[in-house]
Amino acid sequence: MNKLSILLIILSINFSHTQSKKELINTLIKSNSVQLDYYNMGNEFGTLLGKITEKELNELTNYKNPIIRTYAKVGLIEKGKGNIVSLLKDELVKNETILVFDADLGDKKTTSSIVYETFLIKKTLDTLNYFKNPDYFEIEKIVAKKKIFKKIDSTIIYSNCNLNDRILNRVFSKKYDKNHLPQIERLAFKLNISHAFFYLISNYEKEYKGKELEYYINVFPNAKFETKNEIMNLINYLVYLIDSENKTLYNIGIKRLKKEEWKNHEFEFFIQDLMNEKGIKI
Repeated sequence: MNKLSILLIILSINFSHTQSKKELINTLIKSNSVQLDYYNMGNEFGTLLGKITEKELNELTNYKNPIIRTYAKVGLIEKGKGNIVSLLKDELVKNETILVFDADLGDKKTTSSIVYETFLIKKTLDTLNYFKNPDYFEIEKIVAKKKIFKKIDSTIIYSNCNLNDRILNRVFSKKYDKNHLPQIERLAFKLNISHAFFYLISNYEKEYKGKELEYYINVFPNAKFETKNEIMNLINYLVYLIDSENKTLYNIGIKRLKKEEWKNHEFEFFIQDLMNEKGIKI
């Protein structure tokens, strides 16, 4: 980092400390993004946290603007406060996407994904403190078994599941009671959530084999995948289809592949690698 950059950060920190709560909130709204490592970067929200009470922080979790609301929920979770199920459910219902910076890397994420990942990281770090020589995979298993995640997973399953691929992979790696099947079917066959779809095929192959083919023939060819998370679902489907030994499924995959909706997505390399491996050209 050069001297000019350091000077600008120092001036920004000094300026933020002189601002009122309202001015800090307005500054954060104008930034139109969330900086997840604000404690290290001197972000205005770090200053705001030092000026507001816990009651005021809780009130900000209901703020209309998604930037302020997300910052508040992240701050609350970091403090080990708040009802995570309510915080997450609220964002799943609002279904908003914002720009996020983690250090210098910018990305668009749903606010629900940010809330979930913040809580997961918090619980993981808290669990790590109990071990001298922690094994990450063992810690991950311990965290996954915590009762609170059963409630969180249920909340997610009964939403529209507009969450990133990492979260949905985690949620649908578990086995759920059969009473949840109607909702998981809705996610798979109505909302085109690939993780729910593959959950059904993996755990109830006999029951859903016919519905699988019906979906690929009648629904998938015209299903809309537009947002970043939706296109990730499309990529998951395409990888499965063009890797299939079933000629019908393979051809359906190739036909949809030619629309090139998956291009310019951060995980398009999954498609490119498989196309190169199979010698597919479009």
